[in-house]
Amino acid sequence: MPASVFLFLLTFAVLGVGFVYFALKVLQSIMEPHCHDSSDCDLEVGHSMDLANARIELRNPKRPELGAVEIEALADTSATHVCIPAHVRMRLNLDAVAEKEVTLADGSRQLGPYVGPIELRYLNRVGFVGALVVGDQPLLGAIAMEDMDLVVVPKTQQVIINPDSPNIATTVAKANVA
Repeated sequence: MPASVFLFLLTFAVLGVGFVYFALKVLQSIMEPHCHDSSDCDLEVGHSMDLANARIELRNPKRPELGAVEIEALADTSATHVCIPAHVRMRLNLDAVAEKEVTLADGSRQLGPYVGPIELRYLNRVGFVGALVVGDQPLLGAIAMEDMDLVVVPKTQQVIINPDSPNIATTVAKANVA
């Protein structure tokens, strides 16, 4: 890790609680250009989950001749995976690769087929994921949103492209350190 990055991280670690407030203010200033007015972008401490709706396009990359399915999905930062209803799986002819136990919003658990791969498209972003076939409402979880570098703005309930990287999705990968 470069010394300047280490010092930067150390400084903020020492500041503790002040860092959280500062980070929220920085995020708020980043989000403001993408909102209708600055009051739409208030970020509040204590959000356990952020929800918004997003119109996304799904494809089966193994069967491109089937075309795309456009769906309205609930984007939920507290959910892990993409979830799709059975009719979307059938329309895209997606193969089950495993079964997973999923905990639903009401706390109940059920088994569901894990299908894929699925190509996701939203605005100028693309990602590839697996999905759980469960429920009747499509769900866009954190893995897909991180992969496509998307952000949920809680105040406006919008899914937007990360303003720090508007032209191409960015990600973090651990490099081998010698």
